[in-house]
Amino acid sequence: MNFEIRHSLLGLITAIGPFAYAQQAAELPSVGSCVKAEVKMPIVEGNGAFKHYVDGIADVNISSNFNVYRGIMIGVGAKYSYFQVDDFKVSQRTEGEISFLGIFGVLGFERYLNGNISYELCSKYGYGWMNTTTLICNDLGKDTYRQSGSYLEPQLALYYTSEEQYRFGLFIGYQVFMQEFTADNFCIPYFAGLHTSASQGAYQVLNVGLGVAINFRNDN
Repeated sequence: MNFEIRHSLLGLITAIGPFAYAQQAAELPSVGSCVKAEVKMPIVEGNGAFKHYVDGIADVNISSNFNVYRGIMIGVGAKYSYFQVDDFKVSQRTEGEISFLGIFGVLGFERYLNGNISYELCSKYGYGWMNTTTLICNDLGKDTYRQSGSYLEPQLALYYTSEEQYRFGLFIGYQVFMQEFTADNFCIPYFAGLHTSASQGAYQVLNVGLGVAINFRNDN
């Protein structure tokens, strides 16, 4: 994640915080329990090899979220992400794709800033399965390369309420999957032109996109 994006996100959260708490004192309603659907663009940030060889295509999340106390939300959900291999960058030309399927729990806080605008600060923690499929592996008679492990995704969202039941949002999250992308994903001994350190470090993806929240009921 580059310096400008990282500090812009931190600055936005810092700016929202004091204003949000001032608004809470004005007895604004808390956001209702809801089901959410999010469609985002995954922007690969790390590790170095993953960023060099792979392009993000889509990230889809669906979750149920429950207001347990004055805007404190807990929930459960699932996500699916899809990536494509940039075959022109691989020493052996190949077609390939990577998919990620995850389940997660979510803990966060949601509150209205005014009558129509609300915000969300949350963290998703879950377990996921990453599957890499390439022609190189297939030609060698090898199956899909599979990885699994835990992941964490802090997220910030801003919503606009068009009707009492519907809120439309802008989302930005940063996902860290606790596994490493290496040459083994492509069934090759090493990545030509990259230092071995490029394969060190967790998968990291910046997810940016849109979504909708549909309230179960009005939980003020």
